[in-house]
Amino acid sequence: MKMYVQQKVFRLADEFIVYSEKQQPLYYVYGKLFSWSKELRICDVNNQDVAFIKREIFSLLPRYYFYIDNLQIGEIVRRFSLFYPSYFIEGLNWQCEGDFWAHNYSITHKGEIIATIKKEWLSWGDFYTIDVAEEENSLKVLLVCLTIDACLQSSSNAATNANN
Repeated sequence: MKMYVQQKVFRLADEFIVYSEKQQPLYYVYGKLFSWSKELRICDVNNQDVAFIKREIFSLLPRYYFYIDNLQIGEIVRRFSLFYPSYFIEGLNWQCEGDFWAHNYSITHKGEIIATIKKEWLSWGDFYTIDVAEEENSLKVLLVCLTIDACLQSSSNAATNANN
């Protein structure tokens, strides 16, 4: 199963649509503008909440929790590395590695690929593609991808603020 997430460049608020291969909306994602803690809400095509992501405010390294149907199913912790970032998804025991800034990475479990994420130029815009091996993991994989994107935004904002 493939999902497409529009690249969020120069947006004030996190609001976007996740599309199917047939360019049909699958999910709507809403974020809180000017929030101390990063929060994203994921809604189905009927605009009903199905999942959300919340950042822990007081943590040395970025730590995010994600929920489906109000039940915490996992958390993402960025592992400290001098050379490249790595993320571990506690609760699912998934590992994420690759070039996160370029949206070119994979999610694995015990060596098996759960999903691959890569940036693509499509006729209908600049998107990154989420290719999920098993459809039942699609919402979980989407949560992981959105959380990693939030981590990268957070790191980018912190670097910008440190240089000012």
